[in-house]
Amino acid sequence: MTIAPILGLSMTTAVAGYAALISTAALAVQLVREWRTWGTRVVVEVRRMMLASPRAPSEPVVMFDIINHSGHLVKITHIVMEPLEKGGKSSLFPQPLPHGVPGPFEIPPRDAITLYQPVDSLGEGDPHHKTRASVTTSDHKTFKSKRVRVRELIDPQA
Repeated sequence: MTIAPILGLSMTTAVAGYAALISTAALAVQLVREWRTWGTRVVVEVRRMMLASPRAPSEPVVMFDIINHSGHLVKITHIVMEPLEKGGKSSLFPQPLPHGVPGPFEIPPRDAITLYQPVDSLGEGDPHHKTRASVTTSDHKTFKSKRVRVRELIDPQA
């Protein structure tokens, strides 16, 4: 026994209604996919690494991985290390390495850029406080990394 006769509908009406429901759901899924590519989505990761160079001894650096998950070009206008404690100082990096030139920095769709700063550029922050990297895009959106203790970036052995 089918449900259509119970509801007083013909089988044709039930099939047409089901098809309309499925096509509406498919359209909604497609619209959500399109909307996600229009919006700016950036992931920021910050960590300490040793930078090896053939001409100089290796040195510790704070590495910024900025990943563009958007379907369009993204321009990064500001890179900041911000404190999570009241009264802490922020550090702005206007010319991060390896570029060494002022921003903005362009990231192609679904691509990434890696920038770094010497560890001593973090300043005299309290090593027990937490901080995070923050990037601002040309469309005035801000994306932040996970929190990390300053100590882990300056000297993980301490």
